[in-house]
Amino acid sequence: MLVSTVLLTTAGILLFAVTIAMCFMPPEFSNDGTSLDTNAAVLLLHGKNPYTDSNMLDLARHFSIQPNWTTPLQRGQFANRIDYPSEVDFQTVLDTDLKAGTAPEFESKVSYPALSFLTLVPFAYFNDMNVLPFYLLSYLVLIGIAWKVARPEMRIWVLLLGLANVSMWASTKGANLDIFYTLLIVLVWLLRDKRWSSAIFLGLALASKQIAWFFIPFYIIMVLRHYGLKECVYRIVIAGSIGVAINLPFILWNPHAWVAGIIAPVADPMFPVGVGLVGVSATHLLPFFPKWVYTALEGGAMAACLVWYWRICKKVPEAAMLLAVLRCSF
Repeated sequence: MLVSTVLLTTAGILLFAVTIAMCFMPPEFSNDGTSLDTNAAVLLLHGKNPYTDSNMLDLARHFSIQPNWTTPLQRGQFANRIDYPSEVDFQTVLDTDLKAGTAPEFESKVSYPALSFLTLVPFAYFNDMNVLPFYLLSYLVLIGIAWKVARPEMRIWVLLLGLANVSMWASTKGANLDIFYTLLIVLVWLLRDKRWSSAIFLGLALASKQIAWFFIPFYIIMVLRHYGLKECVYRIVIAGSIGVAINLPFILWNPHAWVAGIIAPVADPMFPVGVGLVGVSATHLLPFFPKWVYTALEGGAMAACLVWYWRICKKVPEAAMLLAVLRCSF
């Protein structure tokens, strides 16, 4: 146990040091979500609609991204195949697309709500495409909040966990949007006794990434169980109004493009990858099942988690942090 703790802490410290160093280096976009969001901020400053003018080929030309840092689609040269493309496949297809001027095989849409890229506008304004400091700050604030709310005798362990959390450091180093929305959701539950603060942070979370939407039914249960129906209605109206207000300019700008971007993660023909059962299938230990099987499993898991949360919410309201995303394991 001690050896594992030391190894994880050492790895975390190394990742922290690397992340700090990368903040002062040219940007490295290891996931297309961040590169698309950064480009969206640039497009917005040039008066263009990020949801209509985003283009993966432009990203490949202007940013230093590897082909396998993109999201492949089962279209074009990747059509009628189920196994995830290899690095050679990525490079070959991207080279062909750059010559042809079209890239149907790669996701080009801005696939997140507007706050995902509005937070990056200051970087684009100063022509600094390295947005890593924003996500590093988000994680450091998350650790700071955990330290503040912990009992004094537990604070050293909170700091140790923050350093040893290699998966979070890896996400931070990769400038993953999950770090930001996680911070917002944590604040939603920590400030649950304060109507406006809690609801405002929920609205911001809803305006940043779709995964935050899965917390809505858990938040409704929490507020109902602790504060009553009237308070629940007030908070949902506040949070919903904020989420809609942030996205409304882009909805009005081009409703179809905004909807297409938001539903792209579930509507576009992406390859079956991820955690949980589909991840096992990707290794061929299990066959790939029809999509309805995964949908049914996720729906059943979500329903079970909601029932469970209703029962334990009074005693353990923070259980929503796990239960809301447990469905992803299926």
